[in-house]
Amino acid sequence: MNSSIKWVSIAAATLVTVGLLMTGCSDQPQTSTQDQQKNAAVAVSVQKVALGSVGNSREYTARLKPIQDVMIIPKLPGKVTAIPVEIGDAVKKGDLLLELDTSDIQPQIDQAQAAYNVAKINVNDTKKKKEDLDNMEKKLKDQQNSLTSQQKQLNDTVKQLQSQLNDLKKQLASAPDERVKAQLQSTIDALESQLSKAQDGLSSVNEALKAVQTQISSIATSKMQIPSDELLNAQLKQAEAALNLAKHQLTNTKIYAPIDGIVASVNVDEGEMVAQTTLPMNVIDVSKLLMDIQVAEADISKIQKGQSVNIKVDAVPDQTYNGTVTMISPTPDPRSQNYPVSIQIDNKGNYLKAGMFARAELAVDKKTDVIVVPSTAVLDENGIKVVYVADGGKAQKQQVEIGMDDGKMVEIKKGLDVGQNIVVEGQQYLTDGADITIAE
Repeated sequence: MNSSIKWVSIAAATLVTVGLLMTGCSDQPQTSTQDQQKNAAVAVSVQKVALGSVGNSREYTARLKPIQDVMIIPKLPGKVTAIPVEIGDAVKKGDLLLELDTSDIQPQIDQAQAAYNVAKINVNDTKKKKEDLDNMEKKLKDQQNSLTSQQKQLNDTVKQLQSQLNDLKKQLASAPDERVKAQLQSTIDALESQLSKAQDGLSSVNEALKAVQTQISSIATSKMQIPSDELLNAQLKQAEAALNLAKHQLTNTKIYAPIDGIVASVNVDEGEMVAQTTLPMNVIDVSKLLMDIQVAEADISKIQKGQSVNIKVDAVPDQTYNGTVTMISPTPDPRSQNYPVSIQIDNKGNYLKAGMFARAELAVDKKTDVIVVPSTAVLDENGIKVVYVADGGKAQKQQVEIGMDDGKMVEIKKGLDVGQNIVVEGQQYLTDGADITIAE
């Protein structure tokens, strides 16, 4: 019993001592944890307010397409003898892609060559024949002119002699004596001899002239039977065209790459037959890629040819590519009633592949030279938009009126001036007038 009282007394004394100590301590000024947090400066990052641009955009999706996709079509049927390329090979314009059998083409070339040679010989032979006939005709006409001149002279001589003889015969009939008659008769005999010779000469000239004229007529007939130069030249050109066609057919047995690109497909094997309806392979150019999208009527007037576009490709999520609007259709697609638009993407290094799924962020509205700040810097307090302005180590709450917001930057219509420093990191921990420290 005495032992229990002793322990109670000790406990009571201890409680009194603790109470006195607590009372003594309560007389000293205290600083709560809440007050310490209230008075501590908040570390923030700031950014100067500046003019910039902001816009609204739409996202469009499509599969990437090569800028060119060329189907390789043979120009003549034949058996494939060589395919020196494989799928995925890079080729240059003019590289050999496919070769066909030439065994049926060479005989056609030989035949066409022979026909051309014959036509050329005909042209040359006929030309020489015409030249020979022309020369003969010229000589005969010269003879004709000479004989015609002789004929005229002899005709004149005959007429003159006949006139003289007629006069002398009249004189002979009226001669007064025999001596005069004898003289006149002697002269008449001499003139008659000359007349006979002249008439014989005239007869010979007439016969020669007739023979020459016959020859000239014969040459003219022969010349008419010779084909004209136009016809012979046309025949030669026809033979030449047939030869060139046969040679061209030979060149068509080798099919070359029409563009720089990559072999995208090979649909034929060596030894197979191909026709002009066969599509043995195709070559694509992926140095540039296309996105074909469709834009709604409400947005199409806000898009311009040459406009820059940000492109994201699902296969390369960390990379943003730059595209350019290259085509805007003036008419809508009849099924969707949206307007087709093409976006071209530069594919340096060919890292992107045709068929990849891509997303285009296309600005449909834009403002420039306006005050813009990061969208995250603007806080919403019960529908009121505010930012914090850093001023002399304090954060001053500032109500603002916002405009266009593209998700990254937002337009500030009222409430801020260019050059002010606004808090862009740590603003969610601030209250109006809070102390701040600006992080470097």
